Amino acid sequence: MAERRVALFDRLPAFHRTRDAEQSPAGILEAYLGLVEGEFNALRDNIEALYHDLFIETCDPWVIPYLGDLVGHSLLAGDPWTLRADTADAIALRRRKGTIGAVELLAFDLTGWAAHAIELVQNLAWTQHLNHQRPDAGGGPAFASVGRHVVIRGGTATLRDPATLSLIDTPFDAFARLADVSPPAWGRVAYNLPNLAVFLWRLAAYTVPFTTPGDRKTVATGLATPQAAQVVRITIHPLAERVRLFNRLQWDSDAQPLVVTQLDAVPGPIAPTRLTTREASSAPAEYVAVEVYDPAVPSVDTSEVGLRLFLPDTDFMPTDPWTFRGADLCAWEDGLADSLDEFEIAIDPVLGRLVIGVDTTARATAIEKGLRVTYTYGAVGPIGAHPISRPPVPTTWDQQAVPAPIAVRQDPAFPTIEQALQHLADDGPLLVVEIQDSGTYDLDASLVTGMIVEDGGPNLAMGRPLLLRAADGERPVIRLAQSLRLRPALVTAANPADQPALDAKNDLLRARFEGIHFAPGSAMAADDPLVARVAIRALEILDATLEPGGEARKLTTRAPGRVAMRLAAGYGFANAADSAHFALHPDIIVDRSVIGALFAEAEDYTLDVTDSIVDAQGDMAISGPGANPAQEFGPPTRVHGVTIIGRTRVDGMRGEGGIFVGRLEVDDNQSGCIQWSYFSGDADRLPQNHACVHGPDARLRFTRDVFGEPGYGQLAHTTAFDVRERGPDDDAMGATGFLSQAHRFRNLAIRLGESLPVGVRPLLVPVT
Repeated sequence: MAERRVALFDRLPAFHRTRDAEQSPAGILEAYLGLVEGEFNALRDNIEALYHDLFIETCDPWVIPYLGDLVGHSLLAGDPWTLRADTADAIALRRRKGTIGAVELLAFDLTGWAAHAIELVQNLAWTQHLNHQRPDAGGGPAFASVGRHVVIRGGTATLRDPATLSLIDTPFDAFARLADVSPPAWGRVAYNLPNLAVFLWRLAAYTVPFTTPGDRKTVATGLATPQAAQVVRITIHPLAERVRLFNRLQWDSDAQPLVVTQLDAVPGPIAPTRLTTREASSAPAEYVAVEVYDPAVPSVDTSEVGLRLFLPDTDFMPTDPWTFRGADLCAWEDGLADSLDEFEIAIDPVLGRLVIGVDTTARATAIEKGLRVTYTYGAVGPIGAHPISRPPVPTTWDQQAVPAPIAVRQDPAFPTIEQALQHLADDGPLLVVEIQDSGTYDLDASLVTGMIVEDGGPNLAMGRPLLLRAADGERPVIRLAQSLRLRPALVTAANPADQPALDAKNDLLRARFEGIHFAPGSAMAADDPLVARVAIRALEILDATLEPGGEARKLTTRAPGRVAMRLAAGYGFANAADSAHFALHPDIIVDRSVIGALFAEAEDYTLDVTDSIVDAQGDMAISGPGANPAQEFGPPTRVHGVTIIGRTRVDGMRGEGGIFVGRLEVDDNQSGCIQWSYFSGDADRLPQNHACVHGPDARLRFTRDVFGEPGYGQLAHTTAFDVRERGPDDDAMGATGFLSQAHRFRNLAIRLGESLPVGVRPLLVPVT
């Protein structure tokens, strides 16, 4: 924590401060010391920085190569965190040069990803000489004593061990293979003498803490003890959508030497076969835990596994431990092939579903109402609403002090979102509403004090700026009862002489939504946009998700798309005087977010999209709000690191690092410039462009293009080299460019070349 600084005047003895207040005019000494204060603080900051720059953990980024030079470390480019870790471990890695542990630590330092290294020569099949048998290496008379769940080099693989067989073609595959003498290829494990495979888990594993599952239903089975008489079906995602469950990275930072990755402790998708308790070689305790919580003091969360189930009462803990089963619950309405026992849990990590078996109706009802879960999922990075670390609420906003935030929690003692917004229409400084858990909330604008019914529905009337944010490490979900509409509380002053002051106040009205997942409520029509009106200075969507739809459903079908914003011309004022006095030109700002299609009037709005995904599933993504978007143009747009899945028609465009999957048509193509971007090549109408590539000559592929799936928006390696590595700052084009993944791969290849013995060939194999 930074040291609290005391002003120079406050350091004086009280006698001098009292005398200064008695002078005429008062405060002369305080004003004089105030002039010195700025230079004094600057000098102090410089001295502190000199001290911090002595250490790799606290130095400024520009100092990193100088500290590296002191230990003879070569200079790399890329993310400051990875460069800092690389320099910090330089000496330790040099001492362990060439060892498997050093390779794993090196990969973790340079990429931030979990890594697992294997000398592939250890997996080559071999035949032992009958006169010189090696029981310690497998085969021979020691076979029976090892156990049937152990893979024995040279032995026979058991076909009755699903947990071990599920490791085939994974980083922890211990089965013997024949030699592969073909040239190495990206992502392929070639078993040969000189090859060293380095497996990398690129997707980030995000853990949603202590949330309420989206769908719960109790079903009576009619079975008797020891089988479960009641089962509770649970869909883990708060919106009852599919979610692929991941595990968390678990490693002991105090271990010597450091082991970065181990089986069942990597941040990857959970395999169903590793969850079954009755299989001796599986490890359900590494993936799932069952705990109890006190409803009065919830959020007790200490386990490191990917899935945690919280039961509301200690009576749920059986005498014998809970048992688990990995299962396919796609057709759970038809029941399970093998009935559940009491206190047994069937888990489908592919769909994100659970079935819990208990003995009584009372316990089943309590679980249905009181179960809370903490689950982990995978994503390419912090694009959209995720439970990430967030900075504290700003202390000032437009040079005004910010009052304490209004806390919202799923607790009767805390206000609802509508109650937290009850003073939004009043004059005052920034209104901060902070949602302090990962619950699911319903927002009905018609219940907010001061709302105004206009332009087709209730509007949030704003007399002050608004910051609606998620707390640090949380990912709340807000279901909208109707489309969001924002307007000033007052546009026309009662006294014409007060109009300039009112206009100046309205010019400061901004709404910022940070870290929140917005979804349509059940009452919204399929074609209703999530945001239907923005009649304020700016709407900022930061680290948030305006659900674009298109998520995967049963039988490989997809949900229909959802329009994020439809902003018509004229701003929607019913009063002619309000229309005449409203002189703002609203800005729509989207930063590190995921949104659906956006339609806005070209002359009334401006659009700024940074490090974000606009997903229209190939339809119109950005255009005008009229009945025929294919014939209209959207607002002037600035882009930086954006992936637009759909067709784009805008009045003007400038920026860099864009991936335009569909046709891009810019009306004013005589001004502006687009750099380091990918265009579809489908009759694009472009402004000036530099260092760009065009399809279909430049191939574009995503590992996943379905919202909600792991790897959504991630570029596949089959994508053209220029798209992957020749975007801004010599990294990827599109929304993922700021993640510096191309730099990480290049840096890792350089360091492996420096640290591995001659003749060893590293193979980089992405797992996720």
